[in-house]
Amino acid sequence: MRIGILSDTHDKVSPAQMEAIKKAFSGVDMIFHCGDIYSTYLLDQLEEIAPLKAALGNGDFIQRNERVSLTHDLVLEGYSIHLTHYFPFDEMEHLLSELKRPQDNFSPEFDAMLTQQLRLIQDPPDIIIFGHTHRALVYRNDDVVIINPGSPTVPLQRNWRGSVVLLTLEPGKISPSIIRI
Repeated sequence: MRIGILSDTHDKVSPAQMEAIKKAFSGVDMIFHCGDIYSTYLLDQLEEIAPLKAALGNGDFIQRNERVSLTHDLVLEGYSIHLTHYFPFDEMEHLLSELKRPQDNFSPEFDAMLTQQLRLIQDPPDIIIFGHTHRALVYRNDDVVIINPGSPTVPLQRNWRGSVVLLTLEPGKISPSIIRI
């Protein structure tokens, strides 16, 4: 299964950016939007590509839309997935911001806190997907894969290209990749 993931579009998707998103998400089975959508028009455009689930962001005032919820907890291809706008462990925000490289990070301090937090959850997810920071991130440890697609339209640094994530789920293999657009 292939899932396209994006976040923090802030109703600023240009036609060129939408074309880049469509190209990146060509052939996906599902799309996740991690919030700060601002308009259901974008959801309609994305749903032309594939079925969609979206998390409600802090800037969203979308009401009564079956595609949008504060969070989504799903099981796909045998993997449990938690989709949200904010990273679900507030006390780890400072450590999360210190993970500088977008992919293949390792932080013993972050891992220790993450493991501690996951132990407090009855059924911790295999994958946590969130947005809000506008900074792309893929982080793995023994317990979980953390994914933030960044933003295709409002990257953290104005001179960076925007980003989305393509997530491939196969038996025994979780493969996220950051795509710059």
